[in-house]
Amino acid sequence: MTTPTVQTMLLKYRVPKSGDAVVGGGRVVLYHQRRQRYEIQYSNSRQSCFLTRLEFELEQSALSSYSEQQQQQQHDTVLHLLVASHLQKERDLTLLLRGVQSLLQQTDPNFCVFLSISGSSLLEPATDVLQALLSQQQAGEWFLVPAQQQEDSNYSPDDTNTSFQHLKQLHTISRQVNSKAWILFLKQTDLYHPKRVEAFQKVLQDPMTEDRMPFALSKKLLVGELKSTGEGQLRDFIHSNADFSKWKTVPTLNRNVTLSQESDANEFFDYCVPSFTLTRFFKVTPFCILTNANCDLRLAAMLDDLADLEPLSQYPWLLIHYSCTRGRATTSIESTFNRHDWLTGVKILDDPTLSMQQIVEQLTDFDRHVSSTDYPALSPTQVALCRRHLESIMLRYCYWNEPVLEDFEIRVIRQIDMYHGRGLGKLVWKHCLEKVRSCFSTEEQWLNQTWSSDDEEVFTTTTTVGTISVQSPTNNNIISQFFLFIFHWIRSWVV
Repeated sequence: MTTPTVQTMLLKYRVPKSGDAVVGGGRVVLYHQRRQRYEIQYSNSRQSCFLTRLEFELEQSALSSYSEQQQQQQHDTVLHLLVASHLQKERDLTLLLRGVQSLLQQTDPNFCVFLSISGSSLLEPATDVLQALLSQQQAGEWFLVPAQQQEDSNYSPDDTNTSFQHLKQLHTISRQVNSKAWILFLKQTDLYHPKRVEAFQKVLQDPMTEDRMPFALSKKLLVGELKSTGEGQLRDFIHSNADFSKWKTVPTLNRNVTLSQESDANEFFDYCVPSFTLTRFFKVTPFCILTNANCDLRLAAMLDDLADLEPLSQYPWLLIHYSCTRGRATTSIESTFNRHDWLTGVKILDDPTLSMQQIVEQLTDFDRHVSSTDYPALSPTQVALCRRHLESIMLRYCYWNEPVLEDFEIRVIRQIDMYHGRGLGKLVWKHCLEKVRSCFSTEEQWLNQTWSSDDEEVFTTTTTVGTISVQSPTNNNIISQFFLFIFHWIRSWVV
């Protein structure tokens, strides 16, 4: 399959704006949502022509001009924003549009947005609404990308655990437009402060900024659950583009909003990431990890490993993050298992994608077997909570940071055995580790071990053996892996 050119990408995904030239001498006026058509005005006619996106073509000269502008900026600071959205109901679309509006209010309009939409029932109406909104705006360049099937033949547009699949797809298109860009992220429920893009641009333009290293501006407002989508709009949080404190005077927000502390800051969407670093992440991360609900923890840990100290910022906060959980359990199960919080700083049940009912629905044969045989004092749900917690730790560090994973192994096994039964920790850890390690191919294992390498050739030079492409290791790496194997074998008898 041939690689699409930049021109093809622009023609296929770029949202036409008012004033864009059309083949035949016309100009785009705006998008009419009611007619689901673009209004095209031709110079030799007083009447407008209404055409679908497929019925007209933008002038190649206009697209070429934009492409040349992007190529000229290859060595300048260019920000690309990736937004992966999944729309299950109208509330999701309303929240997404609020996020889009916050991007349109940015004081620095020099950025590109790559927005994917999934969710079969709302795909068409969402596209219509966004085209109508964006065709009249001048802030940024926008690319609308319907989420496509990736490697999984069972993928469905209604799949809720594929946000990183969508981000991978968006990043591929982003690299086609400008491979030297820096990447920002926006979750579909969150809002940007109008100064956020400007703040990141200032850091990137600072000559003291470490070349090609990710960095975070992590101060944000954490919003609990609000009663309706009418609450918590950007205008409720700020008086103007320079304001940061209006939310303190709004009673419904004052009770549900807190300013993030340092312990809340390690989220992947806090970072600004060089495009090449994100390319590395997708190259070293297997498909089954990308589709896991905890994939964001892995990316955050990897970025935190690469990043320097957070730059000083004059702004109290730059992001509004909806951190509420759905169906959060407050039973004795939580009080029993949150003793492990100190190991990671994340509570076992702090997963907003799962309610207790969903955890029960996702019980495995392993959970039921452990509960019914070796540890009858524990319910299958308690075993599942423990298993999911250990899997989240392993997903963060497996193969790319083995020393940290080994340290967790010793402490976690000791803690689980102390509170829930001797031998349980080792049993669950072994089961989870085998499951997680089985996701990685030989090449992915090797690339993860060289994740923080400064040598780009490590990620581009491979040797083909049969049908498997693997990285060529040096003799020193072979020897070190041999001793690592002996070390793990000895520890398996000691622990």
